[in-house]
Parts: sequence; structure tokens; C-alpha cells
Amino acid sequence: MNQEAVRPARQDSSEQTSHSSSSEGQISQLSSSNNSENSTFWMSLLHANISWIKQIPAINTLSSRDKVILVERSWCPIMTIAVAQMSLSFDVDIIMNSYTPLDENDRRAVLSELRRMSQCVNSLRELSLGLHGYAAIKSLCLFTSGTAELEGHQMIANLTHMAREMVLENIDQLTANRCLELLPNIQSVAPESIERLLLSNIDAAKTAISETFLAAQEE
Repeated sequence: MNQEAVRPARQDSSEQTSHSSSSEGQISQLSSSNNSENSTFWMSLLHANISWIKQIPAINTLSSRDKVILVERSWCPIMTIAVAQMSLSFDVDIIMNSYTPLDENDRRAVLSELRRMSQCVNSLRELSLGLHGYAAIKSLCLFTSGTAELEGHQMIANLTHMAREMVLENIDQLTANRCLELLPNIQSVAPESIERLLLSNIDAAKTAISETFLAAQEE
């Protein structure tokens, strides 16, 4: 097994590419949108990211349980990277003001995580990774979310190594090192807070993740 196993069959999903121009205006106008419309957009972006993950050949060698767990653990960092890649407007104040107010404790927690996410987005944009670079770092995010309790933990460890090699192959050394330094910050954004803010119907999101890969089990 070589790096082709962790490289998506298409370097980016057509769904994400199509969003890059049509959705930027929608996100930059969050203050005038309602919560339902915002959630619809982020659910659409979540689906696009899942479609992108399904293009990675190695994902189809894993059990359905392992697939679902990997995606549930990595969707938030992968979405963060996608926002940077697509150059979407990400104004923390506008996003916070566009959603139904939370109680003060929750609001502070969500705001803190949203700012962390924004910092990661801005740091990634400064690196100018390009298509192949973004694909490599998203693949690495996916497989580094695995842990020893997964059925295919040894294979996932090998895939993590291959994804790291792909990062080093597709990005110059200095930028690659910076990406690897950023990775823990990207993965540290608390998905629970982002779920409440960006994906108000998170039960639907989790169902979408599960159904996407349950279908693969039947193929």
C-alpha cells in the first residue's frame, strides 16, 4: 500500500468546488440570515466533506464502524480546513450574532472555540497550500483521529504515516513543518461547541455521517 491509498481519487470534491463561489456571499451575509438557513449551509458543507472523504481509496478498506468513528472525530478539523481552502468569509462576530442567543456560559464557551477555529483558518490561509497541500492535510486530519480501540488501528496507523508523507511530498519543507505544528490546534477545536453554533440540527448531521458509510457496508 502506498500514498495513493490516502490520496482522494479526485483532489477535491465537486461539491466543495461548487460552493466556493456561490456560498461565500451567503456566509458573509450571516447577520441577515436566519438560523435555519445557516444550518442548511453548514450541513451542505458537511455533506461535501463526507463526499470528499469517500474519494480516499483506503477508507473503503476499513469497517463501517471505523469509518463512522473516524469521520465523527475529524469532521470539525476537516471543515475548518475546507473553510480556509474555499476562502469563505469567517467573521466571528457576524456568525455569533446570526444565531439564536445561547445562555451566557454557553455563549462564552462557543465564542472561545469559534475564535480558535477562526485563528486556524487564518493561519492556514497564510500558508497558501494549494489544492494538493489542502488534500494532504485533510487526509492527515482524518487518519490521526483514530485510536487504538478501532478495529483496524494498525492499518490506520500505517495510513497516518502515509498521509504525513503526502504532506511532506506536496508542500515545501518549511510550510509542511508549519502545517504539522498547526495540526494539534486545528484538532483541538471542541466540536460540541461548533455543533451547537453551526449545525443546530446535529442529530441530522450524525445521521448523515452514519448513513453515508452504512451504505458502503451493503455494497
